[in-house]
Amino acid sequence: MKGKRRCTLSALSVLSSIVLGSWVTRAEAQDLNLQAPPALNSAPGGLASGSENLPAGVIPQPGIDSPGVVMGVTLGELYTDNLTLAARGTPKQTDWITEIQPFIKSAYRGPRFSGLFDYTLTGYLYKGQSRHNQLAQNLDAQGTLTIVPQHFFLDGSALYGREVINQQLPAGSGTFFLDNNLANVAVGMLSPYWLQDLGNVGNMTLRYTRGRVVYNDRGISTAGRNLLNGIPDVTSNAVQFSVVSPKYQTWGWNFGYSEQQIVPDFGQSMQFAMAKLGASLQVSNNTRLLADVGKENKFLPNGTVQQLGAPFWDAGFDWSNTLNNFRLLVGHRFFGRSFQLSWTHQAALLTTDLSYVEQPPATTSSC
Repeated sequence: MKGKRRCTLSALSVLSSIVLGSWVTRAEAQDLNLQAPPALNSAPGGLASGSENLPAGVIPQPGIDSPGVVMGVTLGELYTDNLTLAARGTPKQTDWITEIQPFIKSAYRGPRFSGLFDYTLTGYLYKGQSRHNQLAQNLDAQGTLTIVPQHFFLDGSALYGREVINQQLPAGSGTFFLDNNLANVAVGMLSPYWLQDLGNVGNMTLRYTRGRVVYNDRGISTAGRNLLNGIPDVTSNAVQFSVVSPKYQTWGWNFGYSEQQIVPDFGQSMQFAMAKLGASLQVSNNTRLLADVGKENKFLPNGTVQQLGAPFWDAGFDWSNTLNNFRLLVGHRFFGRSFQLSWTHQAALLTTDLSYVEQPPATTSSC
């Protein structure tokens, strides 16, 4: 389906802001080689180290490699010339909006648990539309618990925020717009997994993941329109198993199986599965040949699914040196030819990533 998205630019004026920061740093262990569990090796978007070199007035952000807590409150004043995202040629509403935004960011790293927590509560007070005053919440939390060191771990994450519901209706990037096209989305995930070193055979990973997506419109001024009608909450269950040969060998191989079931509260469920066997050969110091074969679920025109009914293959090479990594794969899947290309260049001050993936009937690229 194709639809036009109408967005509007709004003038933004921040009149004042107050940040109350506190920084708590845990003493590093001197006699233990403590490492973060596999899922949390670094903080996304955070400053892992070197916070003492930050410019004056910049508060260091907590991360797994730099645990701590930062709290604050931001006060601002917003102005928009199209509060309801009215279409061109129709009357538009202007308004001043007072924004009050307390927040807390924290990170913890211990022998058994590492985690990140980022929460923001935003209150919008509308000068000309006070009946629409609302609260918006954003949460991003994730953590890893070590149950059996070096073997058994439990990942967990929770996300909460506002998302556009209908891409065919007007939508803006700010949660303060009264466009009747936003809903709260909560995403939760628990994922226990087992890691096992098999010696010369390789490394094994066995993972189970259970997730849940829930929608609501609490705290949102919807003007009597319920856009969540017909949108179900969703539960997902997934299993992943893989064995990968040791690195830095002339011949390499890998085997993997994954299966996921997506079950909405109403409507038809979906199931995906894939089994793959891969091999590689180091032909020079910089070049490795690659090949994969496998089977995946085949989706039939009548809406049914044939379990592992579609074979696929791909072949190509990987070339790398100290600054570059280049990978090319060409293959075939049940819906047609597949093509993948990626290039990464890492310099002293700039890292460049380019990727292209073609899987008919859809073609996507990014850089």
